[in-house]
Amino acid sequence: MDAFVCSVGTGGTIAGVSKYLKQQREGIQLVRLDCIGSALYNFITTGEAIMSEGTSITEGIGNSRITANLAGARIDWALQVTDQDIVTMVYQLLREKGWLAVDTV
Repeated sequence: MDAFVCSVGTGGTIAGVSKYLKQQREGIQLVRLDCIGSALYNFITTGEAIMSEGTSITEGIGNSRITANLAGARIDWALQVTDQDIVTMVYQLLREKGWLAVDTV
């Protein structure tokens, strides 16, 4: 595995996974993938104040606060994609690979 990519809500999943994977494999990249308009994208990429632009159908993803969970995450970089790209990829992974991942608290 060269990279782990996931979207972020409260940051618990990526924080825990990043800690474990960084201990297991030197050089692995942790990537935060969120919708256009994510409030945390600017923070991850520049370290500057949180800025949110636009709206998204992916409620809860790209929230507008840095939680204690997220503060400990070891994220290397961030990407933004459109809602349509996210939905298309989810259905493609389900149809072609049989992957379905649900993270509930």
